[in-house]
Amino acid sequence: MKRSNVSELVRSVLEISPCMVESIEKGYANYTKLANIIAELIRERYNIACSPEAVKMTILRTRDKIKSYPQLHMILEILSSTSIEVKTSLAILTYDVTLLKDVTRIAGELAGKTRFLSITQSVGNITIITNMEIYDYIKNNIKTEPLLDMVDVSAIILVSPPENIKTPGFIAYITMILAQQGINIIQIVSAHNDTILVVDKQDAVKAFNIIERLIEESRRTVNRLKK
Repeated sequence: MKRSNVSELVRSVLEISPCMVESIEKGYANYTKLANIIAELIRERYNIACSPEAVKMTILRTRDKIKSYPQLHMILEILSSTSIEVKTSLAILTYDVTLLKDVTRIAGELAGKTRFLSITQSVGNITIITNMEIYDYIKNNIKTEPLLDMVDVSAIILVSPPENIKTPGFIAYITMILAQQGINIIQIVSAHNDTILVVDKQDAVKAFNIIERLIEESRRTVNRLKK
């Protein structure tokens, strides 16, 4: 395989893997292990056999250019200005989209009367995330059984600068780190400044602490780069 082709393949993986870029940028990457991972990703994603040794040489030869990737820097900038909170004792109810009229009617009745209410519509479904106190009210007023019915879940809410909606990889960066720590995300809602990650009650504290540390580290990194 030509050297230029290897470089292009490695770059294509790194451009959508901010955690890998960060490990190279901060100097804590184990290049041998990282090369093995990237070579496997190239094989799976592009069906191309690429030796880990060639990948490692590419990383070592281009690591100064990798540091210049603007995407990760922008993600860290946004995270450094992000606040975080957690909402507990929530429920998720998903209905067929044909019940949209019933859901919007109930949403109007509950406006200003509940501490948390999120309604999102997809192609075929409509999902309500709300606090447990009005769970029975919704179930009693929508007679059809929900497609999904989960109780006692938690929501991690990130409030970020509006640039987050224009920055590729912002949500992926956060969800990738949570996945690496074994956190399963049940539902994601992104709207303007807010990113809402719904997780199981048992994962809420761990997820909150992980993202809080991520925000703190982003602030330190951004401050260091500005000096």
